[in-house]
Amino acid sequence: MRFRFCGDLDCPDWVLAEMNSLSRLTSVKMKLLCQEVVKSLAGAPLDYEAVKKLTADAKYDEGDREGAVAALSFVIRGAVRHGVLAGGERGEGEEAMVLELTQLGLPRELAKAIAKAAAGGANQLRKHFRETSLRLNHLESAEWGPSERIGEMNTDINGGQRLKLKVKGPVTWDGPTDAVTSHEIILTPLIVPTLIQDLKRALSRMEEM
Repeated sequence: MRFRFCGDLDCPDWVLAEMNSLSRLTSVKMKLLCQEVVKSLAGAPLDYEAVKKLTADAKYDEGDREGAVAALSFVIRGAVRHGVLAGGERGEGEEAMVLELTQLGLPRELAKAIAKAAAGGANQLRKHFRETSLRLNHLESAEWGPSERIGEMNTDINGGQRLKLKVKGPVTWDGPTDAVTSHEIILTPLIVPTLIQDLKRALSRMEEM
């Protein structure tokens, strides 16, 4: 069976396996736990102490807690990214998410708690995903102006336009950093049309996905 929150694919077996432990929570604790998960998906550190308190009555061990948070993160992230909560002709929305979760064996009240928490944080999560998805670096600033001739080496590009970019977070062997680096690009009348064509082709491919 295919699910919208999985991108119209089968639900992973490990998520199915977590449904039993998630069923041990009350609807109130599920709602509060999902709110913590939404905060973490939006970029805040996960409050492990809050997670422990919310799952104490369900007798969760460390593995149960990690599995529950991972499964809820997968479900909520997928529902937001694949537009399950957006409404539309296919009947998406909270009720559609509830239906899919009950098909996985989750009690309806718990499914409603997850759907409600996901819907409540959907706008914040969409914004965060747009800002962070497929991105290792962040553009700090951009400056545009005529290039300067530098000796005879710059004869061929004299009169072009200089684009200076300041980028935060260059990637090193140890991972992304907070450093800011500057990069200069000289755009000539010959390069610009090709660049525009490549960007249009990339935009077309993105719109097709």
